[in-house]
Amino acid sequence: MKKIHSISILFILFISCTNNSEVENRLLKPLYALPETVPLNTDTGYSHNTVSGDSIEPIINSIGQRVITGKPILFQGREVLESEVPKSVVMPAGKPIITVAQSTTVGYLKAVTRKVDESKL
Repeated sequence: MKKIHSISILFILFISCTNNSEVENRLLKPLYALPETVPLNTDTGYSHNTVSGDSIEPIINSIGQRVITGKPILFQGREVLESEVPKSVVMPAGKPIITVAQSTTVGYLKAVTRKVDESKL
């Protein structure tokens, strides 16, 4: 009986060591579809969403002009000298004014007591 057990254990080990399960795991299909890649068009932009097929409307400002998106906007500022900046002034907060709202209506609640029949609980 011991000889059968030892032969069966060796047989199981031999089969399990020769099984190439890593190759099978690599060949499994993915759970989700692979993402769709779309080339970037920075020259003319897109008139429709290439993934969903929805149309893309241009952004119109309040003047009625089309807003160009995705391109840097040149800002021109001016240099501010330190002498042009006014000095900061510390002002005292003063004494706070506290007002208390007075309620003119006063209501009273009556306490209600009820007897409970403990045998029905």
